[in-house]
Amino acid sequence: MFRISAFFVLVLILASFGCSDEHGESPVAYSYQALSTPEDLEAEPGSESISLTWNHSGEYREFIVYILYYSGTEMVHQPVDTTASTSSIIGDLVPNLEYCFSVSAVDSSGMEGWRSDEVCAVAHSN
Repeated sequence: MFRISAFFVLVLILASFGCSDEHGESPVAYSYQALSTPEDLEAEPGSESISLTWNHSGEYREFIVYILYYSGTEMVHQPVDTTASTSSIIGDLVPNLEYCFSVSAVDSSGMEGWRSDEVCAVAHSN
């Protein structure tokens, strides 16, 4: 009986301490507004390159361009460019191969939004 009573007294003492004012207010729940997804991604083949353009409404800091490929049976999204504009030229590509891309927006906090639909194109030879 003494152990149980001592435990409750200890709990009451610890509960009375609380957080002091020197630490400020308690943390507030963070509300995150999801970024809109880049839309209308288009790929224009070039000489050993592919030019990408897309539309995006809303706030963003930059965009990440991904190249898509298969590693065994798994689809891999590998970043190949970061840009502040709504276009990118991916160069040094092997001619006559199909390349697929997607794009995502990144906000000022570094949070990345959803990736766009993928688009594919074949790079030309020189």
